[in-house]
Amino acid sequence: MSSEPASDRKGNGETGITPSAGETIERHLHAALDDAENPETRFHLRQALQLVEALDDPGP
Repeated sequence: MSSEPASDRKGNGETGITPSAGETIERHLHAALDDAENPETRFHLRQALQLVEALDDPGP
């Protein structure tokens, strides 16, 4: 069994994250961001949100 994430093993550019999974992750990150008080934590949560949004964006 490979230690690579499933998305890396596909080799076809797909992330393996379904739209509903991406929405769920985004909701959880927004909730965490709303509750976070530490500026560094908020920064990392915003970065994670940007990554999820990039995965959801089909691009050109």
